[in-house]
Amino acid sequence: MARDTYKMAMDYYERGFSLIPIRLMDKKPMSEWMEFQKRRPIESEISQWFQDDGANIGIVTGAISNLVVIDLDDQEAVEYFSRNNFAKSPVVKTHRGYHIYYRHNKLIKTATYVNNLKIDIRSEGGYVVAPPSINAKGVRYEWVKDYGLNDLSIADFPMELLTPKDTAKKDITPIAEIYSGVREGQRNDTLARLMGCWLKNKSSLDDCFAMAHAWNSRNNPPLLDTEVVKTVTGLFQRYATPTPVTGTDVANKSTLISLADLLAEPEENLLWVVKDTLPLGGSSIIVAKPKVGKSTITRQGMLSVARGEPFLNRETTPGSVIYLALEEKRSEVRRHFRDMGATGAESIFIATSIGKKDPIAELKIMIAEVHAVWVVIDPLFKFLAVKDGNAYSEMSNAIETIHNLARDANIHISVIHHASKVNKSGGDGILGSTAIFGGIDTAIILRSDGTTRSIESIQRYGVDIPETTLVFDATTRTMSLGASQAIVATVSLEQSILAFLKLQLQPVSENAVNKNVQGDSAARCNALREFVKNGSVVRTGAGKKGSPYLYEVKKEGLSQAPEPVPEGNPFDAVGPFDLSDESDVDKAFLGSLEYDLFHPPPQDKDEPREILI
Repeated sequence: MARDTYKMAMDYYERGFSLIPIRLMDKKPMSEWMEFQKRRPIESEISQWFQDDGANIGIVTGAISNLVVIDLDDQEAVEYFSRNNFAKSPVVKTHRGYHIYYRHNKLIKTATYVNNLKIDIRSEGGYVVAPPSINAKGVRYEWVKDYGLNDLSIADFPMELLTPKDTAKKDITPIAEIYSGVREGQRNDTLARLMGCWLKNKSSLDDCFAMAHAWNSRNNPPLLDTEVVKTVTGLFQRYATPTPVTGTDVANKSTLISLADLLAEPEENLLWVVKDTLPLGGSSIIVAKPKVGKSTITRQGMLSVARGEPFLNRETTPGSVIYLALEEKRSEVRRHFRDMGATGAESIFIATSIGKKDPIAELKIMIAEVHAVWVVIDPLFKFLAVKDGNAYSEMSNAIETIHNLARDANIHISVIHHASKVNKSGGDGILGSTAIFGGIDTAIILRSDGTTRSIESIQRYGVDIPETTLVFDATTRTMSLGASQAIVATVSLEQSILAFLKLQLQPVSENAVNKNVQGDSAARCNALREFVKNGSVVRTGAGKKGSPYLYEVKKEGLSQAPEPVPEGNPFDAVGPFDLSDESDVDKAFLGSLEYDLFHPPPQDKDEPREILI
C-alpha cells in the first residue's frame, strides 16, 4: 500500500511546517538539518526528498513551524496525561505512545522526563517523525481518528503540565533498590534518573563515571560501556552546574597539597574520544607537509567518531563532531564525505568561516548547541590571528586558550597545522614555536617519502602510535594502518642481506655482510640467525678463530653434488662457440661463471677467500 508521502509532506508544508527528510524505517535525518530550524525548505527540495516514498517525514519543532510537540512514550505517561484533562489538540499514534501537537510558546524549552515520567517536550532544536512514516519495526505513524489536523485546531501549550500534580501516585522504585541493578528496558531511564541525583549532589564527572560503571555492572545485562560514557557525558555537559569560587574562597584557601594527600588520591579516570589517543578535556595537533593527507585522515576520524566505529584500530566514543573547514573548498569536503560513504545522518556539523573578533566565544556557542565531543580546527592559523608563529609567548597563549576551552567544555579539540620545511623528527618538525608542541596533549605526525605515507603519535597520555605506514584506498579515500616502520625496515634489511648473498660466488663471513649491507648491526645478526634457522641460508664453519662462520644462500635443486666439469678450457663444458657471434660470447661468459661456482680456487685455511660483487 503506497504511503503517498509527497502528498502528505506538501500538506504539512502548506500549513507552515518546516520539513526534513528522515531515513526510511529510522528516526535519523538523511542529511544535515540544522539550517531548517532557520529556514523552511523550498518545494523543489520537498519534491526531491519525498517523491516515490523515498524517505520518512520529519517536522522541525520550535518557532520555525510554530509547534511544540509533547511525546508520551509509555502507558504510564499516557494515563497521567489523560487524568489531567489537558487541552485537546491533534494527536499522532506512535509505536509506544503518542505525539500531541501544540502551538509554539517561546517559554517552553526542549526537555525530557517531565514530572519524572516518560514525557518529553520537543521545541527549539528538535524535530518529530510524522505520518505516514514507518519505524524500524514496520509500524506506521498515524493521525488518531477525530484528532487529526483537519479535525482539531492546534491548541496553546498546556502550561499546567509543567507543574507536578499527582506524581505521588506514581510507583517510583526507591534509589536504594536501583543500585542493585535493573533489567533490560529500564537501564537508560534509570541511568538518567541516577545522573539527576548525582548532579544535584554536585558530583564531579569522574565520580559520575565511577558510580555509573559500578551500577551498570549489576544490571542484567549491562549496557555497553560506550553507551554509559555517551549518556553520562551528555547529561553532565548539559546540566552540571560549576561551583562558583568567590574572592573570599580564593583568599582563604591554600593551593598547597601534601605529598601524602597527593599519593592518596585515586587514579584519574581518563576518558577518550579515540581510545588511548584523543582524551576528553584535552587537545591535539595533526601535522604534515602539504598534500600528505592530514585533512583527509582527520575527516575519516570524524566520520568514525560520529558513527562510534574504530579509527586507526582504536575504539571511539560516539558523539557529535564540529569541523571548522576554514581553508578547504566546500565542494571538496562534500565529495570526500560522500566517497567515504557518509549519508548525512551522522552528527557532523561543518562551518567554513568563523568570526575573527572572538572566534573562541563563537565556538563555545557551537559546542553547546550540538553537544559536541570533538572539534577539529583546520587549519590553526586560520582560526586564531597570530602575528608571529615563531614567538613563544604569543603561541603559548594561543594554544592555552584552545586547551582551556577543551578542558572547560570536557571535549577534545584538534588543530591541523603544517610541518616545518626542514625535515626534523618528532615535535621539532612542527612549523613555528616549540610552544605549540609543548601546549598540547597529543601530536599526530604524518610523513611521505614520495611513495609511502606514514603516521606516528607522541602523547602526554595514552599509548603512542609507533611510526607506521598508511595504506590509502583510492575508491573510498580512506586510510588504514599498514606495517610499522620498524617492521618495514627489518624486511628491507632482510631483503638486502639475501640480495647480497645471492651475488656471492662462494660463502662469505658475517664481517663481509656487515661491511656491505647498511643497517643496524644487531638486526643484521638476528636476520642471519633467522635465515639459518629457517633454512634459506646455509652456514658452515665452526664460528671460532681459524674457522669463522661462512654464509651462502641455499641453492635450489643442488642438494646433490653437481655433475663434474671436464678439465681444461671451461668453455668446453658448454661450447664450442663462435666468438664473432655476440650471443655465443654471452654463453661463453656464463659458462665460465658456472665453472667458477663449482670449481672455486684454492683457499688458505686461516683466511677464506671472499668474492664480493
